[in-house]
Amino acid sequence: MVEVVVSVLTDSNDPKQYTRRMRSRDEQLSKGWVQFVLTLTVETPGGAQKMNCANTEAMFRIIQSIPSPKAEPFKLWLAKVGYERVQEIENPELAAERARQYYRDLGYDEKWIETRLQTITIRGQLTDEWKTRGVHHVRRRRHTPKCHKKRCSRLCGKSRRCLLKAVLLPAKP
Repeated sequence: MVEVVVSVLTDSNDPKQYTRRMRSRDEQLSKGWVQFVLTLTVETPGGAQKMNCANTEAMFRIIQSIPSPKAEPFKLWLAKVGYERVQEIENPELAAERARQYYRDLGYDEKWIETRLQTITIRGQLTDEWKTRGVHHVRRRRHTPKCHKKRCSRLCGKSRRCLLKAVLLPAKP
């Protein structure tokens, strides 16, 4: 909800007016506004109201346009994350290390972390193989075991269990 974020970060009494002025100052923001801000009906304690809503990426873009000390920590964080991603593009090992550290911070042990990262790599290899064999849209979660079994036998001529053994993953009993 755009106006709520604007209100909190600016202490504006009229966030809708503030948003209009912000858009008039930032031509690029104004041009793209209708593409990333949607007016949705939202249930509130006072009843249903139409509110401007945006996804996370759009909210970050809006925050970047707010000239307020309260918005500054978000802008600094965005700059830091952007810089880290550029470093990871130049050296992909940094992304893997960042993932490892994230899991460590969550309290997972090293064996679990290595297994998790291996699983992610193998899943990527498997979906790449599906794409090379003509499967371009892979649904997730819904009927996953049944879909995997059919895809594996159709694409590789092997059962799911054989394919899992081939990529060194333990098969489910």
